[in-house]
Amino acid sequence: MGRRSLRAAAAVLVAVTAGTLAGPAAAHRYTYSIATRGDVEADLEWFRHIARTALSNERGWTLGGHNRFVEVPAGGDFRLILASPTAVNAASPVCDRPWSCRVGDDVLVNDYRWRHGTVTRPDAAPRRLPDWAWARLSVHLAATRLAL
Repeated sequence: MGRRSLRAAAAVLVAVTAGTLAGPAAAHRYTYSIATRGDVEADLEWFRHIARTALSNERGWTLGGHNRFVEVPAGGDFRLILASPTAVNAASPVCDRPWSCRVGDDVLVNDYRWRHGTVTRPDAAPRRLPDWAWARLSVHLAATRLAL
């Protein structure tokens, strides 16, 4: 596991632990919108469904009900953008074509990577886990360091 992955995992662990230790509190409401950028092949409605499922899963970003996510037509606290690899690369000098990336309030989810998963080793074939798609979005969000 790389240094960047360890930092992302540690940040999620700290956030989850902090939410657990803090005890019950009023849910913080976050708004988000969904859009596309560039030529994407994935089904936007499926992406929307997976985003809603991932962001409402009590095992993840809600921190057991501490956070609530509401989709809005445009804008919001952050934007989930299903983007072509070219659009991801063009979003910022810190973004790279094969990855997902966060730029300000925009979380750019790489369309190719979303549809095909990732190669875990040089000799491994790309893997796709459709039954775990909600987990994939959580990984994309964690990797882009969505700070809640």
